[in-house]
Amino acid sequence: MEEDVYRNDKIDKQALKALTRRSDARGLVQAAGHLGLLTVTGGLVLLAAGTLAYAAAALVHGIVLVFLFAPLHEAIHRTAFASRRLNDAVATACGFLLLLPAGYFRAFHFEHHRFTQDPLRDPELAAPPIAGSPAYLIHVSGLPYWR
Repeated sequence: MEEDVYRNDKIDKQALKALTRRSDARGLVQAAGHLGLLTVTGGLVLLAAGTLAYAAAALVHGIVLVFLFAPLHEAIHRTAFASRRLNDAVATACGFLLLLPAGYFRAFHFEHHRFTQDPLRDPELAAPPIAGSPAYLIHVSGLPYWR
């Protein structure tokens, strides 16, 4: 496939530029919204402890936690904020909560971008399939990222 993924005639260049302009203020508003959701859903988990609603509250809180991957991804690309410091701080905080260190993820992810879909060099394709339940549990624990 020889298409140019960076060219798009469907959107005006000025409109695209406005949509991709980095802003600390906009990034902080979005981060505050996510932090607010984490606080509310975390509070619901605490309030629901010992009740039938606990599983639902934990599920919703877990979904909000998993969505921290989006700001982690943008921040390691340093596109979430205009400021490099804010990008790095948010990447570090999100990575900590996800048990996925920002420095490790940045290096891993940039290698993925360099060698996307190359089965020998794309690190997202390099790992062999997970064999068996114990190996799967170790993988989903996040512990291998911290070696």
